[in-house]
Amino acid sequence: MNVLNKINTMVNKFVDNIDKNGNIFGLDITLDDAILPNEFKKSCLFFSYDTILCAWREILLSHVPRSGEKNIGSILDKYVNDKNKKEKFIDHSDTYIRIIRNVNIISKKLMPEIGFFYYNASLGLELYFLGLHEKFFEINKGLANKISNSGIRKMVIYSPQEHLAINLLKEKYNLDIELVPFLELVGRNVDKFNRRGKKYRVIPQESCIMTRWLGFEDYIDWLKIDGIEITRHPLKGKLTVCCGEHMWYIDPNIAIRNATERLKSLAHVGGMNVLVTCPNALFLFKVAKELNKDELEKIRLTEISEVLVNLL
Repeated sequence: MNVLNKINTMVNKFVDNIDKNGNIFGLDITLDDAILPNEFKKSCLFFSYDTILCAWREILLSHVPRSGEKNIGSILDKYVNDKNKKEKFIDHSDTYIRIIRNVNIISKKLMPEIGFFYYNASLGLELYFLGLHEKFFEINKGLANKISNSGIRKMVIYSPQEHLAINLLKEKYNLDIELVPFLELVGRNVDKFNRRGKKYRVIPQESCIMTRWLGFEDYIDWLKIDGIEITRHPLKGKLTVCCGEHMWYIDPNIAIRNATERLKSLAHVGGMNVLVTCPNALFLFKVAKELNKDELEKIRLTEISEVLVNLL
């Protein structure tokens, strides 16, 4: 059974075990259960369950009525009581599992010696954003120890949120490891793309975590690939406007409104093809499009790994 099949199996297991509180974060599972059999090498591609949990967040926020539901607890109740919640989760999770598949294919092509490290639990970055710093470090101490003892010296990470979480653990626990954004790996190997002459004209939603929290102000420049024509929004780099994802668990209505306005602004500046480089922005933009079809119907969301795997 390959890694992606194992991930699919674990997704099913999580959904089967949703309790009345809707807890599918996996924060209470053991470290041995969370870390699937992995091929630990000096260099590893890292993903956590948070990427797939974007499907769960997408479903939750799709329950927000146009009038605006501010109580995340009542939204959670609607999901828990939904008889079709498992089928919906599996259906929505396909998008995010495909991201893992694409990034794995691309990374192995660009760095054949790379291993794969999948952590089947949430890193709980929301806790850090809410000011519960010690709780965040407490739930991830075991993971930090595992990384420290694994022999991994370089970790390639696709998701900005997961990159930030591991970077916080690196600083807290003095981990001797180099963290490399997935798109930086792409930028080092631009000559290996677009041998088939395909063309994409896009405007990117630049991740505020990448530009402000992690300091990669012009990370979009790593995508200077023949075949990708990029128009940048005037509010770019450190000035980029957040998609609204950080607000979904505080006030989902504000998060959706923020995402809606951001999509309209991006489309006005650069056209209808919006390039998304973050799974969290992807789920929120998808919800915004679904709930605001009249305004956003013509906007197309293009996820970066889909573009890159087609250009490889």
